[in-house]
Amino acid sequence: SNQPATKKAKRNKPVPEDYVCQACKNQITPPHWIYDCPNKVTERGCNQVAKKLRGLHDPASRKVFVSGLPFDATEGNVQRFFDAKMIEEGSSQLVHC
Repeated sequence: SNQPATKKAKRNKPVPEDYVCQACKNQITPPHWIYDCPNKVTERGCNQVAKKLRGLHDPASRKVFVSGLPFDATEGNVQRFFDAKMIEEGSSQLVHC
């Protein structure tokens, strides 16, 4: 399982003129996909830690998820809305938004 990473076969799709390889910033010629770049470092299994932890850390029980907000809604607007509603209903202040 700790075998060195091997590169896959080169891609057949032509590289567009405006494409920039993020591994070498096009310093290596001819133009190539990042997957074919000799400077690219491949670390097999580096994503698996995040997948293992996914779902283990649930949000706090008092956290509120709000959907359907307009795109221009800010955190402050949402907090002021909930603060106003809580004052109307006589509840305590919002801890954090």
